[in-house]
Amino acid sequence: MRSIGEIAIAARLDHFGIQYKYEAELQVPDLKYVPDFTIRRSYDRKIVYWEHLGMVSDRDYMRI
Repeated sequence: MRSIGEIAIAARLDHFGIQYKYEAELQVPDLKYVPDFTIRRSYDRKIVYWEHLGMVSDRDYMRI
């Protein structure tokens, strides 16, 4: 994991027994994207993509 925030999120997901994939590649037409967490909700099987923006005070980080 790339940040303390991501480690904390993963720990909470683990604590609550929520299965996730970390940085699983997402393919959409003409774009490759790697969200931090990919979660399939157990109650309706929908997929949630979670991108953690942990360094919002860093201007270079936010430009990406």
